[in-house]
Amino acid sequence: MSDENQSASTNLDEQTAELVRQGVDALKSGNTLVARALLTEVTRIAPGYQDAWLWLSDLAESEAEREVNLRRSIEIDPRSPSGQIARRKLDQLLAESEVLPPPPTETLRPQTGRIADADADAVAEPEPKWWQQLTPIQMGLIGLSTFAFLLLCGILGMNLFGTFFGRGQPTPPPAPIISVSATEIVVRLQQNGAEAADARPAVPEDFGGLTPRCLDNSQRFYTPSLAFPAGGIVVVCPSANEAQLAKAEFDALGVRDPERRSWTYLNNNVFLQVDGRLPPEASVRYEQVIAALSGGTIPPVVPPATSPPSQAVATPLPFSAFDVYNRIAATGVDVANPRPAVPEDFGAIQARCLENSVRYFIPSLGDPAGGIIVVCPTAAEAEALKADFDRQSAANPTAASWRFINNNIFVQADGRLPADQANKFAEVVAALSTGQAVAPLPPTPPPPPPDATPIPISAFDVFNRVAAAGVEVTDPRGAVPEDFGAIQARCLENSVRYFTPSLGFPAGGVIVTCSNAGDAQALKADYDRQSAANPGATSWTFINNNVFAQADGRMPQNQAQKFQEVIASLSTGAPVQPLPPTAVPPTATQPIEEITVIPIPPTNTPAPIPPTNTSAPIPPTNTSAPIPPTDVPIPPTDTPAPPPTDTPLPPPTNTALPTIVIPLPATATPTITPTATLPYPLPGGLPAPSPRTNAAPFPGSLHNVAIKEE
Repeated sequence: MSDENQSASTNLDEQTAELVRQGVDALKSGNTLVARALLTEVTRIAPGYQDAWLWLSDLAESEAEREVNLRRSIEIDPRSPSGQIARRKLDQLLAESEVLPPPPTETLRPQTGRIADADADAVAEPEPKWWQQLTPIQMGLIGLSTFAFLLLCGILGMNLFGTFFGRGQPTPPPAPIISVSATEIVVRLQQNGAEAADARPAVPEDFGGLTPRCLDNSQRFYTPSLAFPAGGIVVVCPSANEAQLAKAEFDALGVRDPERRSWTYLNNNVFLQVDGRLPPEASVRYEQVIAALSGGTIPPVVPPATSPPSQAVATPLPFSAFDVYNRIAATGVDVANPRPAVPEDFGAIQARCLENSVRYFIPSLGDPAGGIIVVCPTAAEAEALKADFDRQSAANPTAASWRFINNNIFVQADGRLPADQANKFAEVVAALSTGQAVAPLPPTPPPPPPDATPIPISAFDVFNRVAAAGVEVTDPRGAVPEDFGAIQARCLENSVRYFTPSLGFPAGGVIVTCSNAGDAQALKADYDRQSAANPGATSWTFINNNVFAQADGRMPQNQAQKFQEVIASLSTGAPVQPLPPTAVPPTATQPIEEITVIPIPPTNTPAPIPPTNTSAPIPPTNTSAPIPPTDVPIPPTDTPAPPPTDTPLPPPTNTALPTIVIPLPATATPTITPTATLPYPLPGGLPAPSPRTNAAPFPGSLHNVAIKEE
């Protein structure tokens, strides 16, 4: 056996050894389902533990699986007692699996002719078997002896079996199922001094990635003494096996990840789990309550302090979140700019029920104050969301919220909302009922249909259409987060940042094609709020399904109208034919224009001063009369050359050289002829902003120009 396997098989840690003990106990009691789950977890944690593979071979569901488990046990150490047992079991399994050929269904006919006669002569008489040589009396004695031996073995085997599994006592009948509600158990926990606050029906997320079990009769509670979201769950299962499986999975999770260890308690079909960071003296209070339960129906000790929500089994209210928002807005509550909610709108709270949700804003409280409205498929999910916001409000007063719930509808509002406004919220939510005829109010603005097919167009294609309509947009490129300013960047994978030269750098906007209409709506709502909060950062915003475009608010109204018409013309069913780009970034294959520049001598430049300690002639100084060259060498001198004088140089004599003039693009601001007033208001409800008087004209630039000197 290798050192690794030896260590794995003999030095199990305390948690793994406990799993082994529980698995063996389950195997002895005949609970093969739990035993299999526990021992499988042991082999995952300690694959070198030989006995676990041997036990699993007895729990295998097929001969192939049993053979695999036996071979794994033999591979670890074939010479150990467990390895030898595994070898014998494997040999027996292989022998039993050998299929003998079936006996012939009809007697073979003897051959005729000389070949058959020759064979008959060659066949010798068979030698009789040993039992054929015994007399009838001897065979009778052997039969009696065999019967007595088998009877003795049976008696001994029964005694040994009973001693090992039950000391010879008959197996007691299974205990009757405990009939109790999980809510009642939470009440008993609270009465016994155990922490079980903010109880609600459990949802799958409460199981932390494990298989959710017995949700029909369950409660999720919290332990305030530990950090959020510490707590536990209690489930009452239809059978003891399901409760045992839940316990086995939580125990195995604690072995895999010690930071997620739990206190787990089981009584028949009732299972309770609570955070393992609770001290032992606190965990005992949970154990006492679970151990005190007995079979049969358990009446409530006292009525629950807070009755569980009756809506948990009620028919869900058939509303959309936008319908609920419109009813709230109709009461005069300060709510605005609704859009589908996204996970970021929930902050630190786990997002739920996004498929039918609204994020709205409260302008009087400042950006981003507001809240959310969700319509969940079940009341339990709405309760879970409310409980999360309740705990957040209790833990952090600065993040307090108003919370309203009715069946499967949950509404949350900023805690700074005045009480009279909050009362209107409560009245609207409480008035909703299953039997009520739902007549949706006209949405403002109408949300995109949730099942709308996204428009299959790229942001660059949209840009080309806008440019072809005569809108002043140039220099497109892929957008980056910085292009959105203080707005959260979205849909960057299909986006364009463009510029509007007449408004001055860096005026322009963005165009995005999102994967769904909800993301586009969220982006539009963010820009609309920014425009309302900061008049110096107003924008034109345009949306169609999953396509959103934003333009600088100083863009003239006639230009904005063309922009709007292009966006509105996009449709899912229309074939999208990309237009040729009107302005594209330079590529390596584009020709580069060359401009030849003839150098012109500089003017008013002092003549260079040569070194003094040389025999070379001194060049001319800055005087108007040139110094004629001489053939007489000038001896070296240590006297430094005189500094240049302030006498101005004469005008350059090379006036015959041509002057090169490079034309630049016009810098004048383009004139935009105003058109008639828009026949319909643009999204955002913004008035046509007036252009800024101090906007510098776009200076223009040379693109793809290389300067080559001659």
